[in-house]
Amino acid sequence: MAPNENGPVGRQRTRQRRQRLNIATASFLLLGLVLGLMGGLYYAWLVAPRNAQTATAAQLSPAHQQDYIQMVSQAFAADGDWPRAEARLATLQRDDLAQTVLAQLEDALRQGAPVETVRDLAQVAERLGAQGSALALFAPTPVGGATPTAEAEPNAAVPTATPTLLPTPTTNAPLAASPTPTLTALPSPSPAPTRQPTYRLLDQQQVCQEYSAVPLIEVTVVDGLFTELAAVEVIVSWEGGVDRFLTGFKAGAGAGYGDFVMEEGVSYAVSLGGETAVGGLRADKCPTGSAWRGWDLRFQYLGE
Repeated sequence: MAPNENGPVGRQRTRQRRQRLNIATASFLLLGLVLGLMGGLYYAWLVAPRNAQTATAAQLSPAHQQDYIQMVSQAFAADGDWPRAEARLATLQRDDLAQTVLAQLEDALRQGAPVETVRDLAQVAERLGAQGSALALFAPTPVGGATPTAEAEPNAAVPTATPTLLPTPTTNAPLAASPTPTLTALPSPSPAPTRQPTYRLLDQQQVCQEYSAVPLIEVTVVDGLFTELAAVEVIVSWEGGVDRFLTGFKAGAGAGYGDFVMEEGVSYAVSLGGETAVGGLRADKCPTGSAWRGWDLRFQYLGE
């Protein structure tokens, strides 16, 4: 006689069959996962292994290529090995490499990147033969026929106007005294704080100035778009003296150019926007020849 499925024995057997079925199902799933993992590893390692050595800089994203160019420029600034830097840049496989580096330099200037970053990019762009207004900021441009300007002479005498005396008017009859008005003091308005412009030193080079009979501090000021700025006040100070000049008033030079005549043995400091940008500027003779060595300073206006 068959056992009753609804009885205790039947229900126990039913539970056992379900347990065996669940165990078998789980075993098949686990076996499938193991086989799939083993098959994937076999394909990845033996059938079609990926060779990481085949990846090149040309396969990087544009943002990562910019990082790569920046790292190459930093390495070149550190070791000065141009053949190595050129070989590294060649892996980018770009026909417009010079313009690419120049565009990155211009972006760095507009975004106010650190001066070291900008200088490193400028060196690489110059070696690649790039040309542009941004790159010109880092290459001293001789000013032909530069002569001392009147406002640049520290000891130049300033002519003083002689006042002309006018005759004192006379009165024929005494005037009647009028009552003196009473003045009411009004509170003085508080002066608005003066916002000082902000500049940063982009480049500083001591150069032989064969084109000038005297040593000069040459200053060029540009804005964020590399346009030269006129009427920028430059303050030159030294022990016991100070002088000022404005950019844009030098005949035959750019709108952002101005210069100051140096004296041998004197240490100068240059300030823009109320802050000292660079100090310890001295004039001396070039290693070869009789020309003077002066200073070429390039500044960028950052706003107020």
